[in-house]
Amino acid sequence: MIVQLLPWTSLDFNLCSRHLDFFEMVRAEDEKELAKRFDCVHVDTKSASAMFEVLRKKLNHTTAYPHMLSLLHHCLLLPRKKKVLRCTHT
Repeated sequence: MIVQLLPWTSLDFNLCSRHLDFFEMVRAEDEKELAKRFDCVHVDTKSASAMFEVLRKKLNHTTAYPHMLSLLHHCLLLPRKKKVLRCTHT
């Protein structure tokens, strides 16, 4: 069954836009809080390596660090969804 999507009204678009602006504002505030908490100038929450460095600095000398590394290692081993390439015969 194919479901038709209703066209967006300007009210829906404005509401969605306000929500996205709010979430972006909260994300920026959270980045500032993280930076202040971990003695950094800025924490780029969109960068995996930057987030890892913050966690590494925080957990490096704790008993949680090996567990975090193990968790990340296991995440690397999870299968990824790959595009299925199908041969087409003509």
